[in-house]
Amino acid sequence: MEKVKCENATVMDKARALFDSVIRKGARACQVCTTYICEEDGHLAEKLGLSAVQTSGHHLNMQDSKEVLPSFPAPWAVQNKPTMLISSGPEGNVKLCSPEEVERIQKEQSAEIYPTMNGSSRTRLALIICNEEFDSLPRRTGADVDIIGMEMLLKNLGYSVDVRKNLIASEMTTELEAFAHRPEHKTSDSTFLVFMSHGIREGICGKKYSEQVPDILQVNEIFRNLNTRNCPSLKDKPKVIIIQACRGENEGVVWLKDSGGVSENTSFPTTEEFEDDAIRKAHIEKDFISFCSSTPGKSLS
Repeated sequence: MEKVKCENATVMDKARALFDSVIRKGARACQVCTTYICEEDGHLAEKLGLSAVQTSGHHLNMQDSKEVLPSFPAPWAVQNKPTMLISSGPEGNVKLCSPEEVERIQKEQSAEIYPTMNGSSRTRLALIICNEEFDSLPRRTGADVDIIGMEMLLKNLGYSVDVRKNLIASEMTTELEAFAHRPEHKTSDSTFLVFMSHGIREGICGKKYSEQVPDILQVNEIFRNLNTRNCPSLKDKPKVIIIQACRGENEGVVWLKDSGGVSENTSFPTTEEFEDDAIRKAHIEKDFISFCSSTPGKSLS
């Protein structure tokens, strides 16, 4: 506890570090922690969706432990009550629209909304790559909690989530290539890719990065692997990229930024652009949106 208090400045950081340390201690520690919260602070337990009944009479396995400590109202509850909140963390909530609201939005903004596939048949995929341990760089304390929260959020949104940890740059590229070729994308309407690591202006650090070893995944590699040429199954489908990493060494205000490329030619294709065999031209990189945790040249510290 003293280490958690000393090494973390804010209450939120202390809570994240505490949960992270408890989870690493195993299922029994998670069970004791959950029971203590329920007995000592009923309001907090209610907000977190915890109850002593969950843990009485049986022991949690590790998967249960990861789901109980940071978890909130379960997906099945939201399916029965569409307006309930699914929470991915103490501060972040996802609110599902009611069917009536969805119908209204689809009518009023149909031209601005990507089509969605039927939930019973679609096969949405998401990829999380998180580097926590490094050969030369400091350990990213709390990364396990970030994975749990993001994985829960994506699953609640209907995605099957693949998680990869502690990779070098070439391994990250290999994972990207394999993900781009997954057949499930053909029957999916979108995808998420989440990268959490140290970073510099040139890209995302692999676990072997140092000043002598340029183990870097170029951000353009992400777009290249998911573009129309290399991943035709995701053509015309939204591809959301989230990057939690520094982009330089200069200190600066940390802010969330989205950037989407816009073609210089915004006109509709002419008839000359279509061929008799129904093959037509398409932009190589389209339908991307990326969210970065810092601006170019800035660090998160």
